[in-house]
Amino acid sequence: MGNIWKPEICHGIGKFRFEGWYYKLVDYNRKVAIAIIPGFSSAHPSQAFIQIFNGISGDLQYNKFNLNKFQYKKDKFEVTIANNYFSTDKIKLDLNVQGQVVKGELIFIDQVPWPIKFLSPGAMGPFAFLPRMECSHAVLSFDHEIYGNLSINGDDISFNHGRGYIEKDWGRSFPSGYVWMQSNHFSEERVSFMASIARIPYLGRSFTGYLAGFLYKNRLNLFSTYNRAKLKDLTINENQVSFKLVKKNQRIEIDATQAKTSKLRSPINGKMTGKVLESLTSTINLRFIDLKKKIEFDGVGSFSGMEIMAKEKELH
Repeated sequence: MGNIWKPEICHGIGKFRFEGWYYKLVDYNRKVAIAIIPGFSSAHPSQAFIQIFNGISGDLQYNKFNLNKFQYKKDKFEVTIANNYFSTDKIKLDLNVQGQVVKGELIFIDQVPWPIKFLSPGAMGPFAFLPRMECSHAVLSFDHEIYGNLSINGDDISFNHGRGYIEKDWGRSFPSGYVWMQSNHFSEERVSFMASIARIPYLGRSFTGYLAGFLYKNRLNLFSTYNRAKLKDLTINENQVSFKLVKKNQRIEIDATQAKTSKLRSPINGKMTGKVLESLTSTINLRFIDLKKKIEFDGVGSFSGMEIMAKEKELH
């Protein structure tokens, strides 16, 4: 039960059919965008895995391991898969699989997580207390600075002063229909946005749930199903998604365009047999208004992660 207030840690093999962490890395010069996704599937055939997605070239490397190579701490987020290490503030890679060699260490500082409160433990809010959710979600860092280097197949990459983002998912399957997007590369520094809109099944019924967070001027502005934000004017047209989220005196307007995608693996009833279409070079046009604080932001997020896995009618 105590793990509800620690969504970042590994909940344990056998408790959920899959669990995975998502690291998005963009270098300082904005020439490299990579997603690294470690995790495990306990469904037959069980496995641990590390996916590496190059958002510029579109190349995907899926590294599969015996499940016994997956080790974790029970009281804090520290995961190892063979010789590879993952936590909230560091990753260390030592991969040599089928001629694909990835080595290096990255340090993350000044992370900004989704707030943890007693009755709202992270991005799931009070839904975190519901049993048998198909998929749960956590945002471990909206934005942070990166230091370190990676060598990918002989190509040495410096991530010093780059920007990163971390989230995770766990449960049985990804939602049957959803839209997800994230960027922390706007014209102003320390600005980050993420949003997820999904069709959520529960106890034989389903509903559209949504959550979004906008980090601006060191303040997190949160919009979600459970904090009475309203989702309005959602449209999905192939590679285009537009919507508005409105809450009290705040309003956020999104018009996002998905770039070229690659097929990443995803869980279906725990098995890593699904496919999601993701881009790391999409664009998010964002307008934020806070009437009470007299704040207005209008900007474009580049190097945006984006997945469109639903038709418009599925989310209405």
